[in-house]
Amino acid sequence: MSFWNSETFAKLTNTVLGIGGIAGAHTSNWGSLNNDLIAQFQQVDVNNVATGLAFKAVIKEGSIEQSFNWQSPFDNFNLESRYLGAMGTMQSGLASELLGVVGINPNDSNEVVGSKLKEMTEIPAGKSSITKMNSRQVYTGHQPLKISCTLLFRAWQDPQSEVIAPFNALLQMAYPAHMAENVVDAAKNATENAQNEQGLSKLFHSDAPNRVIMTYKGETYPPLIIESIGKPLDAPYSPMGDLWLEIPVAFSTYQSMDYQDFANAQSAGINGAIGGLVDKTMNKISKLF
Repeated sequence: MSFWNSETFAKLTNTVLGIGGIAGAHTSNWGSLNNDLIAQFQQVDVNNVATGLAFKAVIKEGSIEQSFNWQSPFDNFNLESRYLGAMGTMQSGLASELLGVVGINPNDSNEVVGSKLKEMTEIPAGKSSITKMNSRQVYTGHQPLKISCTLLFRAWQDPQSEVIAPFNALLQMAYPAHMAENVVDAAKNATENAQNEQGLSKLFHSDAPNRVIMTYKGETYPPLIIESIGKPLDAPYSPMGDLWLEIPVAFSTYQSMDYQDFANAQSAGINGAIGGLVDKTMNKISKLF
């Protein structure tokens, strides 16, 4: 068998056209654009096993955002809260003890009490009870990682396979595979098919959307959920379908991440670098023919 057969030529063509990577992934024709610059999205189930649904797209205006929550002891601390604190002190009967701390005796004359109260109110002037210790912020967690970007789909030859199919794959990843019409009918069907239902599956009649694995620039992110998708209605169109789509999409990691998750994602960069080297080599070979 010679090296230059139809199968080898097909693999080389896919590499040159930038459509290598996940087998069967729906994608546009991006010419010789490096595969690392084409984002790959693959659907996985609850066990992170690939379902076979995948697509690829070029990213425009992409960004990653991570917010960290720190709580200050003085957040939402204003005059109203101080007034409520003073009222609580009076209602709890601690006011007399507080007066005792500053040296006011109930048996003192009005003149003495007034003098001591005046002294007590003058002492805190220009002072503060805030210290480095009681002003320390407390870490209260962080939100899942947010990824916002615009996915590009374009038609080079066939709008159906290069634009419509990848976009439909995105929608299929975002939507539930099945939703029951209502609880009554679902319960009835479950009763009729009781022999096929097990345990709690009789109570949960609809499917939740699966998660998505994103690989871009050699980094593979933890499972993502799709939060929002937008589609312009004025996109270039032909009788064969849309010719160009710019789809704003918002992703979020299924759970919060730690630094090790980032390290695991970045470790895929080695594979990405090897893939880029292979692409460059194959592109040079293709120039010989």
